[in-house]
Amino acid sequence: MPRRGRHRLLLCLGLAWLAGGGLAWGAAPMPASALWPPPLAEPTAHDRVLIIAPHCDDEVLATGGLIQHALAAGAQLQVVILTNGDGFRSAAQRLAGRKRVSPAEFIGLGLRRQRESLAALALLGVSARQVIFLGYPDAGLERMWVENWALDHPYTSRPTGQHASPYPNSFRRDAPYAGRAVVDDLKTILARFRPTLLVLPHPGDRHPDHGAAYAFATAAVYELGWQTQVRTLCYLLHKAAWSEPPGPHDGPILAPPDRTDAWSALSLTPSQLAGLRQAGRCYRTQLAVLLPFMRRFLVPKQFFAAVPWRELGSSISGAPSITAAFDTAYPSAGPRVKTLRAARDGAHLRLSLELTAPLGTGSSCRVYLHPLTPARVEAPQQFVLYPVRPADGLRVTAKGLLLEALLPCEKGAAGVILAADVRTPDQRARTRWIVLVGH
Repeated sequence: MPRRGRHRLLLCLGLAWLAGGGLAWGAAPMPASALWPPPLAEPTAHDRVLIIAPHCDDEVLATGGLIQHALAAGAQLQVVILTNGDGFRSAAQRLAGRKRVSPAEFIGLGLRRQRESLAALALLGVSARQVIFLGYPDAGLERMWVENWALDHPYTSRPTGQHASPYPNSFRRDAPYAGRAVVDDLKTILARFRPTLLVLPHPGDRHPDHGAAYAFATAAVYELGWQTQVRTLCYLLHKAAWSEPPGPHDGPILAPPDRTDAWSALSLTPSQLAGLRQAGRCYRTQLAVLLPFMRRFLVPKQFFAAVPWRELGSSISGAPSITAAFDTAYPSAGPRVKTLRAARDGAHLRLSLELTAPLGTGSSCRVYLHPLTPARVEAPQQFVLYPVRPADGLRVTAKGLLLEALLPCEKGAAGVILAADVRTPDQRARTRWIVLVGH
Protein backbone atom coordinates (compact mmCIF):
# COMPACT_ATOMS: atom_id res chain seq x y z
CA MET A 1 0.00 0.00 0.00
CA PRO A 2 1.39 3.46 -0.83
CA ARG A 3 2.56 5.64 2.07
CA ARG A 4 -0.37 8.06 1.73
CA GLY A 5 -2.79 5.13 1.68
CA ARG A 6 -1.39 3.74 4.93
CA HIS A 7 -1.58 7.22 6.43
CA ARG A 8 -5.27 7.55 5.54
CA LEU A 9 -6.07 4.05 6.81
CA LEU A 10 -4.44 4.67 10.19
CA LEU A 11 -6.15 8.02 10.50
CA CYS A 12 -9.56 6.55 9.66
CA LEU A 13 -9.06 3.79 12.24
CA GLY A 14 -8.11 6.37 14.86
CA LEU A 15 -11.10 8.58 14.14
CA ALA A 16 -13.40 5.57 14.14
CA TRP A 17 -12.07 4.56 17.55
CA LEU A 18 -12.72 8.02 18.95
CA ALA A 19 -16.11 8.40 17.31
CA GLY A 20 -17.16 5.05 18.74
CA GLY A 21 -16.37 6.16 22.29
CA GLY A 22 -12.94 4.59 22.47
CA LEU A 23 -11.87 1.04 23.06
CA ALA A 24 -13.70 -1.09 25.57
CA TRP A 25 -10.97 -0.62 28.13
CA GLY A 26 -11.87 3.08 28.32
CA ALA A 27 -14.58 2.11 30.81
CA ALA A 28 -12.65 -0.69 32.51
CA PRO A 29 -13.16 -1.07 36.26
CA MET A 30 -10.61 0.63 38.46
CA PRO A 31 -8.11 -1.60 40.28
CA ALA A 32 -8.33 -2.43 43.96
CA SER A 33 -6.17 0.61 44.76
CA ALA A 34 -8.89 2.93 43.39
CA LEU A 35 -9.00 4.83 46.69
CA TRP A 36 -5.48 6.01 45.89
CA PRO A 37 -4.77 8.63 44.81
CA PRO A 38 -7.27 10.87 46.60
CA PRO A 39 -9.59 13.10 44.58
CA LEU A 40 -8.24 16.40 43.30
CA ALA A 41 -9.43 19.63 44.90
CA GLU A 42 -11.14 21.00 41.81
CA PRO A 43 -11.02 24.61 40.61
CA THR A 44 -13.76 26.97 41.76
CA ALA A 45 -15.28 30.15 40.37
CA HIS A 46 -12.63 32.11 42.26
CA ASP A 47 -9.73 30.39 40.46
CA ARG A 48 -7.65 31.63 37.57
CA VAL A 49 -6.18 28.56 35.87
CA LEU A 50 -3.08 28.80 33.66
CA ILE A 51 -2.11 25.66 31.74
CA ILE A 52 1.36 25.34 30.21
CA ALA A 53 1.84 22.77 27.44
CA PRO A 54 5.10 22.02 25.59
CA HIS A 55 3.39 20.96 22.33
CA CYS A 56 0.06 21.19 20.53
CA ASP A 57 -1.97 18.23 21.92
CA ASP A 58 -0.44 18.05 25.41
CA GLU A 59 -3.01 20.56 26.64
CA VAL A 60 -5.89 18.18 25.91
CA LEU A 61 -4.23 14.81 26.56
CA ALA A 62 -3.05 15.89 30.00
CA THR A 63 -5.58 18.51 31.10
CA GLY A 64 -8.69 18.20 28.90
CA GLY A 65 -10.74 17.01 31.86
CA LEU A 66 -9.40 19.72 34.14
CA ILE A 67 -10.24 22.35 31.50
CA GLN A 68 -13.86 21.19 31.44
CA HIS A 69 -14.11 21.14 35.24
CA ALA A 70 -12.61 24.63 35.51
CA LEU A 71 -14.91 26.17 32.93
CA ALA A 72 -17.98 24.45 34.39
CA ALA A 73 -17.10 25.93 37.79
CA GLY A 74 -16.81 29.42 36.31
CA ALA A 75 -13.03 29.72 36.67
CA GLN A 76 -10.98 31.95 34.37
CA LEU A 77 -8.67 29.94 32.12
CA GLN A 78 -5.74 30.50 29.80
CA VAL A 79 -3.61 28.01 27.84
CA VAL A 80 0.03 28.66 26.89
CA ILE A 81 1.65 26.37 24.30
CA LEU A 82 5.43 26.70 24.22
CA THR A 83 6.18 25.09 20.84
CA ASN A 84 4.09 24.36 17.77
CA GLY A 85 5.37 20.80 17.47
CA ASP A 86 7.21 21.76 14.29
CA GLY A 87 10.05 19.28 14.75
CA PHE A 88 8.02 16.05 14.71
CA ARG A 89 9.66 14.38 11.75
CA SER A 90 7.34 11.35 11.52
CA ALA A 91 4.25 13.56 11.32
CA ALA A 92 5.92 15.86 8.77
CA GLN A 93 6.96 12.92 6.62
CA ARG A 94 3.44 11.50 6.62
CA LEU A 95 1.99 14.84 5.60
CA ALA A 96 4.57 15.27 2.83
CA GLY A 97 4.31 11.66 1.67
CA ARG A 98 8.10 11.32 1.57
CA LYS A 99 11.06 11.03 3.93
CA ARG A 100 12.76 14.27 2.93
CA VAL A 101 10.94 17.27 4.40
CA SER A 102 11.85 20.90 3.78
CA PRO A 103 12.13 23.58 6.50
CA ALA A 104 9.05 25.28 5.06
CA GLU A 105 7.10 22.03 5.40
CA PHE A 106 8.12 21.70 9.06
CA ILE A 107 6.85 25.23 9.65
CA GLY A 108 3.67 24.28 7.79
CA LEU A 109 3.28 21.37 10.20
CA GLY A 110 3.58 23.81 13.10
CA LEU A 111 0.82 26.02 11.68
CA ARG A 112 -1.40 23.00 11.13
CA ARG A 113 -0.85 21.80 14.69
CA GLN A 114 -1.82 25.24 15.97
CA ARG A 115 -5.12 24.93 14.13
CA GLU A 116 -5.64 21.46 15.59
CA SER A 117 -5.15 22.79 19.13
CA LEU A 118 -7.53 25.70 18.56
CA ALA A 119 -10.19 23.35 17.18
CA ALA A 120 -9.80 20.86 20.03
CA LEU A 121 -9.87 23.53 22.71
CA ALA A 122 -12.91 25.20 21.12
CA LEU A 123 -14.81 21.93 21.55
CA LEU A 124 -14.01 22.11 25.27
CA GLY A 125 -15.22 25.71 25.52
CA VAL A 126 -11.88 27.54 25.22
CA SER A 127 -11.84 30.46 22.78
CA ALA A 128 -8.89 31.38 20.57
CA ARG A 129 -8.24 34.50 22.64
CA GLN A 130 -7.61 32.26 25.66
CA VAL A 131 -4.76 30.46 23.85
CA ILE A 132 -1.22 31.83 23.57
CA PHE A 133 1.38 30.35 21.23
CA LEU A 134 4.97 31.20 22.16
CA GLY A 135 6.47 29.72 18.98
CA TYR A 136 9.65 28.20 20.44
CA PRO A 137 11.34 25.21 18.76
CA ASP A 138 10.01 21.70 19.12
CA ALA A 139 12.74 19.40 20.51
CA GLY A 140 14.80 22.45 21.46
CA LEU A 141 13.51 23.50 24.89
CA GLU A 142 16.04 21.48 26.90
CA ARG A 143 18.96 22.84 24.86
CA MET A 144 17.65 26.37 25.48
CA TRP A 145 17.45 25.66 29.20
CA VAL A 146 20.89 24.09 29.66
CA GLU A 147 22.96 25.73 26.92
CA ASN A 148 21.38 28.37 24.64
CA TRP A 149 20.34 30.71 27.41
CA ALA A 150 21.56 34.16 26.40
CA LEU A 151 19.60 36.25 23.91
CA ASP A 152 22.72 36.64 21.78
CA HIS A 153 23.39 32.88 21.73
CA PRO A 154 20.14 31.40 20.34
CA TYR A 155 19.45 27.79 19.49
CA THR A 156 18.97 26.86 15.83
CA SER A 157 16.20 24.37 15.08
CA ARG A 158 17.46 21.59 12.83
CA PRO A 159 14.04 20.88 11.25
CA THR A 160 13.10 24.49 10.46
CA GLY A 161 16.56 26.06 10.26
CA GLN A 162 15.29 28.99 12.35
CA HIS A 163 16.92 30.65 15.36
CA ALA A 164 13.89 32.86 16.08
CA SER A 165 10.15 32.24 15.84
CA PRO A 166 8.94 32.37 12.21
CA TYR A 167 5.27 32.42 13.29
CA PRO A 168 3.40 35.73 13.00
CA ASN A 169 1.06 34.87 15.87
CA SER A 170 3.80 34.16 18.43
CA PHE A 171 3.39 35.96 21.74
CA ARG A 172 6.64 37.78 21.02
CA ARG A 173 7.22 38.42 17.33
CA ASP A 174 10.57 37.04 16.18
CA ALA A 175 11.20 35.59 19.64
CA PRO A 176 14.85 34.47 19.83
CA TYR A 177 15.33 30.80 20.57
CA ALA A 178 17.00 31.52 23.90
CA GLY A 179 16.18 30.34 27.39
CA ARG A 180 16.11 33.83 28.86
CA ALA A 181 13.43 34.81 26.32
CA VAL A 182 11.19 31.91 27.43
CA VAL A 183 11.43 32.91 31.09
CA ASP A 184 10.72 36.56 30.26
CA ASP A 185 7.67 35.62 28.16
CA LEU A 186 6.27 33.40 30.89
CA LYS A 187 6.85 36.08 33.53
CA THR A 188 4.92 38.59 31.44
CA ILE A 189 2.02 36.16 30.93
CA LEU A 190 1.93 35.19 34.61
CA ALA A 191 1.99 38.82 35.73
CA ARG A 192 -0.86 39.75 33.39
CA PHE A 193 -3.10 36.77 34.11
CA ARG A 194 -2.20 36.33 37.81
CA PRO A 195 -3.17 32.65 38.11
CA THR A 196 -4.20 31.01 41.33
CA LEU A 197 -3.58 27.56 39.80
CA LEU A 198 -0.63 26.79 37.53
CA VAL A 199 -0.67 23.48 35.66
CA LEU A 200 2.56 22.33 34.02
CA PRO A 201 4.53 19.23 33.02
CA HIS A 202 6.07 16.96 35.61
CA PRO A 203 9.80 17.62 36.26
CA GLY A 204 10.57 13.94 35.69
CA ASP A 205 8.80 13.54 32.34
CA ARG A 206 11.25 11.69 30.09
CA HIS A 207 10.52 13.94 27.11
CA PRO A 208 13.23 16.65 27.24
CA ASP A 209 10.79 19.40 26.19
CA HIS A 210 8.44 18.50 29.05
CA GLY A 211 11.12 18.53 31.75
CA ALA A 212 12.44 21.83 30.41
CA ALA A 213 8.93 23.32 30.33
CA TYR A 214 8.66 22.60 34.05
CA ALA A 215 12.02 24.28 34.64
CA PHE A 216 11.13 27.37 32.59
CA ALA A 217 7.79 27.84 34.33
CA THR A 218 9.36 27.31 37.74
CA ALA A 219 12.04 29.88 36.92
CA ALA A 220 9.36 32.43 36.04
CA VAL A 221 7.52 31.76 39.31
CA TYR A 222 10.78 32.16 41.24
CA GLU A 223 11.68 35.47 39.61
CA LEU A 224 8.20 36.80 40.39
CA GLY A 225 8.51 35.64 44.00
CA TRP A 226 5.25 33.71 43.76
CA GLN A 227 6.33 30.33 45.10
CA THR A 228 3.88 30.62 48.02
CA GLN A 229 1.17 32.52 46.15
CA VAL A 230 0.18 30.11 43.39
CA ARG A 231 -0.92 26.49 43.65
CA THR A 232 0.98 24.27 41.22
CA LEU A 233 -0.05 20.92 39.75
CA CYS A 234 2.11 18.75 37.49
CA TYR A 235 0.94 16.30 34.83
CA LEU A 236 2.90 13.38 33.40
CA LEU A 237 2.73 11.99 29.87
CA HIS A 238 6.01 10.19 29.13
CA LYS A 239 7.37 7.50 31.42
CA ALA A 240 8.87 4.15 30.55
CA ALA A 241 6.80 1.08 31.47
CA TRP A 242 3.86 3.35 32.31
CA SER A 243 2.83 5.15 29.16
CA GLU A 244 5.71 4.02 26.94
CA PRO A 245 7.91 0.97 26.33
CA PRO A 246 9.58 -1.08 27.67
CA GLY A 247 7.14 -3.33 29.45
CA PRO A 248 3.34 -3.58 29.31
CA HIS A 249 2.02 -0.27 28.04
CA ASP A 250 -1.03 -1.07 25.92
CA GLY A 251 -3.87 -0.47 28.36
CA PRO A 252 -5.43 2.71 29.72
CA ILE A 253 -3.73 4.92 32.29
CA LEU A 254 -5.64 3.97 35.44
CA ALA A 255 -3.23 5.16 38.14
CA PRO A 256 -0.12 7.30 38.63
CA PRO A 257 3.22 5.56 38.06
CA ASP A 258 4.32 5.49 41.71
CA ARG A 259 3.84 7.05 45.13
CA THR A 260 6.95 9.21 45.13
CA ASP A 261 4.86 12.34 44.58
CA ALA A 262 1.61 13.56 46.13
CA TRP A 263 -0.78 12.54 43.35
CA SER A 264 -4.46 13.38 43.06
CA ALA A 265 -7.09 12.07 40.66
CA LEU A 266 -9.65 14.03 38.67
CA SER A 267 -12.69 12.01 37.60
CA LEU A 268 -14.56 12.88 34.40
CA THR A 269 -18.30 12.57 33.97
CA PRO A 270 -19.52 10.59 30.95
CA SER A 271 -20.24 13.83 29.08
CA GLN A 272 -16.79 15.21 29.93
CA LEU A 273 -15.15 11.99 28.74
CA ALA A 274 -17.10 12.23 25.49
CA GLY A 275 -15.94 15.83 25.13
CA LEU A 276 -12.33 14.82 25.77
CA ARG A 277 -12.47 12.14 23.10
CA GLN A 278 -14.18 14.44 20.63
CA ALA A 279 -11.42 16.99 21.18
CA GLY A 280 -8.83 14.27 20.67
CA ARG A 281 -10.19 13.70 17.15
CA CYS A 282 -8.92 17.15 16.14
CA TYR A 283 -5.25 16.13 16.33
CA ARG A 284 -5.21 14.40 12.98
CA THR A 285 -1.48 14.85 12.39
CA GLN A 286 -0.78 13.09 15.68
CA LEU A 287 -3.40 10.35 15.49
CA ALA A 288 -1.78 9.08 12.32
CA VAL A 289 1.47 8.30 14.16
CA LEU A 290 0.66 8.25 17.90
CA LEU A 291 -2.78 6.65 18.23
CA PRO A 292 -1.72 3.87 20.68
CA PHE A 293 -0.07 6.46 22.92
CA MET A 294 -2.79 9.10 22.73
CA ARG A 295 -5.71 6.78 23.44
CA ARG A 296 -4.14 5.83 26.78
CA PHE A 297 -4.94 9.31 28.09
CA LEU A 298 -8.46 9.73 26.70
CA VAL A 299 -9.89 7.91 29.71
CA PRO A 300 -12.15 8.71 32.70
CA LYS A 301 -9.40 9.88 35.07
CA GLN A 302 -6.55 12.37 34.88
CA PHE A 303 -3.76 12.55 37.43
CA PHE A 304 -1.89 15.52 38.87
CA ALA A 305 1.02 15.75 41.31
CA ALA A 306 2.04 18.42 43.78
CA VAL A 307 5.85 18.63 43.52
CA PRO A 308 7.26 20.84 46.28
CA TRP A 309 10.47 22.83 46.18
CA ARG A 310 13.09 21.42 48.54
CA GLU A 311 15.18 23.15 51.17
CA LEU A 312 18.86 23.73 50.47
CA GLY A 313 20.62 23.17 53.77
CA SER A 314 24.03 24.15 55.06
CA SER A 315 25.32 20.66 55.83
CA ILE A 316 25.46 17.67 53.50
CA SER A 317 25.18 15.28 56.44
CA GLY A 318 21.90 16.87 57.48
CA ALA A 319 20.53 17.35 53.98
CA PRO A 320 17.51 15.21 53.08
CA SER A 321 17.90 12.42 50.56
CA ILE A 322 15.86 13.36 47.50
CA THR A 323 14.50 10.65 45.23
CA ALA A 324 16.02 11.93 42.00
CA ALA A 325 15.53 8.95 39.72
CA PHE A 326 12.25 8.94 37.90
CA ASP A 327 12.34 7.07 34.62
CA THR A 328 14.06 3.93 35.89
CA ALA A 329 12.63 1.29 33.52
CA TYR A 330 15.04 1.14 30.62
CA PRO A 331 15.85 -1.69 28.21
CA SER A 332 19.23 -2.15 29.87
CA ALA A 333 19.93 -2.13 33.56
CA GLY A 334 22.50 0.63 33.19
CA PRO A 335 23.51 3.04 35.92
CA ARG A 336 21.47 6.09 36.83
CA VAL A 337 21.24 8.55 39.71
CA LYS A 338 18.97 7.14 42.40
CA THR A 339 19.06 9.78 45.14
CA LEU A 340 20.64 13.18 45.60
CA ARG A 341 21.74 15.29 48.56
CA ALA A 342 22.76 18.93 48.27
CA ALA A 343 23.94 21.67 50.62
CA ARG A 344 25.62 25.06 50.51
CA ASP A 345 29.27 25.06 51.58
CA GLY A 346 30.50 28.65 51.59
CA ALA A 347 30.85 29.72 47.95
CA HIS A 348 30.27 26.15 46.77
CA LEU A 349 27.49 23.63 46.31
CA ARG A 350 28.20 20.24 47.81
CA LEU A 351 26.49 17.29 46.09
CA SER A 352 26.23 13.62 46.90
CA LEU A 353 24.76 11.38 44.21
CA GLU A 354 23.80 7.77 44.88
CA LEU A 355 23.97 5.58 41.77
CA THR A 356 22.10 2.38 41.01
CA ALA A 357 25.18 0.70 39.49
CA PRO A 358 28.87 1.50 39.01
CA LEU A 359 29.89 3.74 36.13
CA GLY A 360 32.06 1.97 33.58
CA THR A 361 34.00 2.64 30.43
CA GLY A 362 32.10 4.88 28.07
CA SER A 363 29.85 6.22 30.84
CA SER A 364 29.58 9.81 31.97
CA CYS A 365 27.73 11.74 34.68
CA ARG A 366 26.86 15.41 34.36
CA VAL A 367 25.11 17.96 36.53
CA TYR A 368 23.14 20.85 35.00
CA LEU A 369 22.20 23.74 37.24
CA HIS A 370 20.94 27.31 37.31
CA PRO A 371 21.94 29.33 40.39
CA LEU A 372 19.07 31.24 41.99
CA THR A 373 20.13 34.69 43.17
CA PRO A 374 17.53 37.01 44.72
CA ALA A 375 14.73 37.45 42.14
CA ARG A 376 16.92 36.14 39.31
CA VAL A 377 17.61 32.81 37.65
CA GLU A 378 21.20 32.95 36.45
CA ALA A 379 22.77 31.43 33.34
CA PRO A 380 23.19 27.64 33.24
CA GLN A 381 26.27 25.76 34.35
CA GLN A 382 27.34 22.23 33.44
CA PHE A 383 29.75 20.04 35.38
CA VAL A 384 31.18 16.66 34.37
CA LEU A 385 31.50 14.53 37.50
CA TYR A 386 32.55 11.36 35.72
CA PRO A 387 34.99 10.60 34.25
CA VAL A 388 36.88 12.86 36.62
CA ARG A 389 38.94 15.43 34.74
CA PRO A 390 41.56 17.05 37.01
CA ALA A 391 42.01 19.89 34.55
CA ASP A 392 38.47 21.09 35.34
CA GLY A 393 39.51 21.96 38.88
CA LEU A 394 36.50 20.22 40.42
CA ARG A 395 36.70 18.26 43.65
CA VAL A 396 34.99 14.96 42.86
CA THR A 397 35.37 11.69 44.71
CA ALA A 398 33.87 8.28 43.97
CA LYS A 399 33.09 5.92 46.85
CA GLY A 400 31.38 2.75 45.68
CA LEU A 401 28.01 3.88 44.35
CA LEU A 402 28.42 7.43 45.66
CA LEU A 403 29.69 10.40 43.68
CA GLU A 404 30.51 13.40 45.85
CA ALA A 405 31.37 16.79 44.39
CA LEU A 406 32.11 20.33 45.48
CA LEU A 407 30.97 22.71 42.75
CA PRO A 408 31.49 26.47 42.45
CA CYS A 409 28.28 28.39 42.91
CA GLU A 410 27.20 31.91 42.00
CA LYS A 411 28.00 34.47 44.68
CA GLY A 412 24.86 35.30 46.63
CA ALA A 413 22.93 32.32 45.27
CA ALA A 414 19.96 31.42 47.44
CA GLY A 415 19.33 28.12 45.70
CA VAL A 416 19.55 26.16 42.46
CA ILE A 417 17.42 24.38 39.87
CA LEU A 418 19.33 21.26 38.92
CA ALA A 419 19.26 17.83 37.34
CA ALA A 420 21.84 15.15 36.70
CA ASP A 421 22.15 12.55 34.02
CA VAL A 422 24.11 9.39 33.34
CA ARG A 423 25.01 8.53 29.78
CA THR A 424 26.18 5.18 28.50
CA PRO A 425 26.73 4.10 24.89
CA ASP A 426 23.08 2.96 24.64
CA GLN A 427 21.02 5.24 26.89
CA ARG A 428 20.64 8.53 28.70
CA ALA A 429 18.97 8.55 32.12
CA ARG A 430 18.12 12.02 33.45
CA THR A 431 16.85 12.74 36.93
CA ARG A 432 13.86 14.96 37.53
CA TRP A 433 14.50 18.70 37.69
CA ILE A 434 14.81 19.67 41.36
CA VAL A 435 14.34 23.12 42.90
CA LEU A 436 16.42 23.74 46.02
CA VAL A 437 16.04 27.02 47.91
CA GLY A 438 17.65 28.26 51.09
CA HIS A 439 16.08 30.11 53.98
